[in-house]
Amino acid sequence: MSLLIQGPKQPGNDIDVYLAPLIEDMKKLWIFGVEVYDAYKKEHFQLRAMIYCTISDFPAYANLSGYSTKGKKACPVCEEDTRSMRLKNCNKFVYMGHQRSLPKTHLYRTRGNLFDGKDESEYMTPPMDGNMTFDRVRNLEDVWNKTWYPKAEDHVNTEKTWYVVDASDKILGRLASAIAVHIRGKNLATYTPSVDMGAFVIVV
Repeated sequence: MSLLIQGPKQPGNDIDVYLAPLIEDMKKLWIFGVEVYDAYKKEHFQLRAMIYCTISDFPAYANLSGYSTKGKKACPVCEEDTRSMRLKNCNKFVYMGHQRSLPKTHLYRTRGNLFDGKDESEYMTPPMDGNMTFDRVRNLEDVWNKTWYPKAEDHVNTEKTWYVVDASDKILGRLASAIAVHIRGKNLATYTPSVDMGAFVIVV
């Protein structure tokens, strides 16, 4: 799956505007799925999908994660221990010293002439664990997001959809789960757990 955005410039931090429809579609694929046909078994089944991973270049990594990829300390692995140098001709930063992650006896540690001219005897700082990462962003203010999300007062002025569901010959558990999704509004891209943005459902 690829996302192509036309135009003379990249969207930068506004990429969330383009991702919003994709997220809405992926929510529907995960919660409800779509009926597809298996040509081998000659039968229909409910297909569900999820995003397992994404691949992006280094600038897009900054837009999607909120991590700065510019300047002297831009290496997301080394962070404060980043060794950077500025190239004179192109005026760009490059990040050196990654031999520190190699085993102590690795040949490249003593072949500094292949890198920045220096042999390497130091070691990488251990990466942050989940708790350390969360503490860093716990009070981070979101100043990038351009996508609209509902606030507590929005549910009063929002026109809600009405659904009439025929429950005859339906499996109770699956029916109840599907109804709950619409009542809570989890089928919407703007779903917010603390705001009542769901629909009204009548079961007959």
